[in-house]
Amino acid sequence: MQCNKCGNEPVIFQQYSGRHLCRKHAVLDIESRIKRDVRAGHWMRPGDHLAIALSGNKRSRALLCFFQKLTARRRDIRLSAIVIDEGIPGQRDVPALVAMAENLGIACYLGSFGKDFPLATGDVVHDGGSGSTCARCRQLRHDLIGTIAQREGITRIISDRTLEDKATGILANILLGRVENLLPKSGRRNTVPWIDPLGSVPRAEADLYADFLCPGAEMPRCPYRETGFFDEVRDMMETYTERHPATPYSISVIGEALHGECPSSRTRKEAPFHAA
Repeated sequence: MQCNKCGNEPVIFQQYSGRHLCRKHAVLDIESRIKRDVRAGHWMRPGDHLAIALSGNKRSRALLCFFQKLTARRRDIRLSAIVIDEGIPGQRDVPALVAMAENLGIACYLGSFGKDFPLATGDVVHDGGSGSTCARCRQLRHDLIGTIAQREGITRIISDRTLEDKATGILANILLGRVENLLPKSGRRNTVPWIDPLGSVPRAEADLYADFLCPGAEMPRCPYRETGFFDEVRDMMETYTERHPATPYSISVIGEALHGECPSSRTRKEAPFHAA
């Protein structure tokens, strides 16, 4: 088995394209898709202030490294990071994330549930059961990141959602009858848009890319998280995708069409429907 580009030993097989790629060409392929979506969505314009929603998982760390490299020579674009501390012991190594951003010369803004909201994590956990706990925590984190972004003059927030995350969110909203979440929003003011640079990259490839670009341990699973509706939808789609590899792409295109976007122009202002 050889890389279809150079003949070297492959590290990944893209079932949807039929290609085997070595480490070098896997990285180039993923980065070319990210750059393509950045261009198509006009996500980097002169005067922009971009911010990575630095959750601590390896994909968000990889995006921090990628965008630092992408914007290194762009004096007209500013790059920052936003880190939220939910107050869950052992869940997020905030000092390490701040140090990582600062070592790359990137300013890091901090938010805290305990400081910015009149409640502790325990109040979220014991209010409404496991399903609503994850949803409320996710919404609080999303809102706090948006508040910090507005305060600091940030023009776009960069998320680490992958192709499967996006497709699962679309399918979950359809199954719940929340089609309005997929339609264009009107009347929103002073809302900083979120963008998904990995929105066309399958999770397995995004994780492999992250291991190559920014190796390190993955953040631990939240101790309060339990299997919920989103997980069931994701498992269902993964099972179906094994037989039909193009499924996530097809669902993603449907979501973009409903939202009135052209493919790859993935800018959103609503809270994403996915596990934190």
